[in-house]
Formats: sequence, structure tokens, C-alpha cells
Amino acid sequence: MNIEIITHPVKKEDVEVNEKVKRIVEDRSTVIAKELKTDVKNINVNLYIDGTSVASKVGRTTDDKLGIFSGYIDYEDCFHMAHPNGVSTIFGENLWKQMGLMIDYCLYKFYLCQVYFPKGKPYKLYYKYLTDSLAKMLSGYYNRESMIFEIRNFSEFKKYKKDLELKMAFFAMLEKSESTMVTDNLDELYETCDIKKSLIKVYKKDFKELNFFL
Repeated sequence: MNIEIITHPVKKEDVEVNEKVKRIVEDRSTVIAKELKTDVKNINVNLYIDGTSVASKVGRTTDDKLGIFSGYIDYEDCFHMAHPNGVSTIFGENLWKQMGLMIDYCLYKFYLCQVYFPKGKPYKLYYKYLTDSLAKMLSGYYNRESMIFEIRNFSEFKKYKKDLELKMAFFAMLEKSESTMVTDNLDELYETCDIKKSLIKVYKKDFKELNFFL
């Protein structure tokens, strides 16, 4: 496994921090690759001192901090993040916790893309929604109270955005079982491309029965 840390712009005083980021990426890459039953892959990490540069690089306009300060572009062999020194005043004492969440989020997206829709395989827009939602939920980046509220107030007559629908389903699945219940069924999720059908097949539960998982 080869991990290269690239800073924009390059600053000699960032070397120690860069090494810490590299160690975290190496450790988490090994764990996540094993979880997703694939080989560890080489990856470059682009760190931007100006944290706002990440959003323009990955094309995010969302208000969530993962979208603003980190991101992975499908099929690339690298991901993009704000440099710890550039966001230390924003995250304060939670800096490395947030960096860990962002690293996990990007690594999950990277490996899911490499395994489930590599170059050459026909691409579906659903893959993008599915991968982003999986990466956020598996990395632990979600508001538990918000998810519970959405599920308990679910209405089959309301039209939900695709990403929220997926997050609700994965949150419910993770509440009811270990993360392996999700990762062991990734083939089903990507082949079916319909979370409602997958819930019925995996859990024998309809989407409107999400409360069962809480």
C-alpha cells in the first residue's frame, strides 16, 4: 500500500501533521478494505490549507461539513480534504475526531467505487446516491436524533429525496444489526438499485416498517 500526502500549497512546517494524517489513512484503509472484502489499494490524499478550496474541487455546495471539507470524485485514485491546520479553529478540540470521520467517509466512497462500479462498468446515477449514503452511514457521520425523527414520522404518501430515503434505510439497518449486515449485502444493494426491494429481500420488511428497527 502506498499513501501519498500532497499539500496545496506545500509548507515545510506541515510535515508532522501530514505524517499523522498518513498514518490514520493507512490504518483506516486497511480496516475498510478488509470490511468490504477487497485488497488494500494505493491512494493519494490532497490536503488544502484553504479548506474552502475543497468544495470547489469536488463540486459540493451542501452545508454539511463533510461535503464542504472533504470529498471523493468517482474513479479518481485520490481524495480531497481540508488540511488540519486550515480547519483547526473551526473544529477546535474535535479536530482529529472530525478528520477521522472525513477520512473514513472518503475511504468508504473510494473503495465502494473501486469495487462496485469501476471504470468500464455501466454507470447508474443511483450508484452515486447509494455510495454517498453508505459512506456517510458506515463512517458514522449522521445525526441520530434526526434519523429517528424522520423514521418515526415516515409517511408512505410523502415523496422523499433519494439520499434521505437511503440514509433512513441504512440507519435503521445499522440500529438493528452490526455493520456487517449492510456490508454483507452490498452485492444485493448495487445489483437491485432499489432500497425498498432490498429491505424486503434482506429483512423481510417493507420500507414503511422502518420503525421495527428502532
